[in-house]
Amino acid sequence: MILTLILVAWIGGNLVATQMGLRLRDAPLFAWLQGVVTIGALYMTVLILATQRHANEFSGHREQLILQLALLNEQKSAKTIRLLGELRRDNPMVENRDGREAAAMSTPADSDAMLDVIKGVQDSPSHGKHQATDRPSDQIPT
Repeated sequence: MILTLILVAWIGGNLVATQMGLRLRDAPLFAWLQGVVTIGALYMTVLILATQRHANEFSGHREQLILQLALLNEQKSAKTIRLLGELRRDNPMVENRDGREAAAMSTPADSDAMLDVIKGVQDSPSHGKHQATDRPSDQIPT
């Protein structure tokens, strides 16, 4: 807003001075004004690019943190399921039954294998194009 007012004052002052017959340093076509605006645009471009770069880095860190939290929660859930299974087996008042699903859920996912799958999906040429046969969730080992 302030920059706009300065530019309007600059142009208006030069046009009024030209009508009054005064000699100007920056006559219409405004070579100096063009230079100032160009330098301002350059600084603004650098500022925008630096801000976008910072936002992209922050986004990457946020995604990594979310992934780490998801893996930690998955490990905690597996531990809880494993402890509940042990409690069921140890408690004589609870019927002991075959819990294949619980046994599968009590095994935490292999984080190294998950990382390999994620890298493979990101490196694939169809990254971003989710197809029913190429879903990352179908490839994640348990």
